[in-house]
Amino acid sequence: MGYLIPVLGFSLYHIVIAREQLGAAVELREHRDQLAVRVKDRTAELQLLIDTAAASTLAIDGARITSCNRTFADLVGGTVEDVVGTDAATYFVGRCTCGRNRRYATCG
Repeated sequence: MGYLIPVLGFSLYHIVIAREQLGAAVELREHRDQLAVRVKDRTAELQLLIDTAAASTLAIDGARITSCNRTFADLVGGTVEDVVGTDAATYFVGRCTCGRNRRYATCG
């Protein structure tokens, strides 16, 4: 094996390694950007599918409705903007853990 030649305090080995790392970083950034575009496109496709579904669809976080489609909003007599952010218990009545038929939010 030959001698490493120091260049401004760095050996040729260190320069080669730095160049490889830079190339890997650029390639990783390109893959990340491509993946971000694919995720954005796929999310838009799925949102369109949910928005145009004949079935009522909603998502909740805890007790709050975070999203719904127009079918659900029409079912409950409001707009999507009216429904999102409201308490899900507003729209659902069922048997709660206490055994009585009442809104889930009032069970206690």
